[in-house]
Amino acid sequence: KPKIEIFRKNHSDELLCADNPSLVAVATNDKNNNTLEGIKNILDLDNTKEIADFIEKHYIQKSYGRVSLTVNGEKIKLNQFARDIVESTLKGVISQLKGCENPKDIDIKIKDK
Repeated sequence: KPKIEIFRKNHSDELLCADNPSLVAVATNDKNNNTLEGIKNILDLDNTKEIADFIEKHYIQKSYGRVSLTVNGEKIKLNQFARDIVESTLKGVISQLKGCENPKDIDIKIKDK
């Protein structure tokens, strides 16, 4: 599971999760601390909007954006159950096709005659 570590000024000299591959960001009030060197995503601990936007952009939107349905040019809203069913069914069928064992990006278009 992805982790965001909290790193407070004058609280600790090192990151607890620095070597943990699931560390995705550090939220801190000490952005210039050398301990944070090499950390890709450094968030402002006092800016809750920045933290929420990071989580939404990198994790929440991905789960909603994985499956979309357009019928007759109109985008159809799918609930989580419908998205999961469509995704698992299509991936299951397509992964059995030769050369498609590990499908990552699938585009399907069906046109009526």
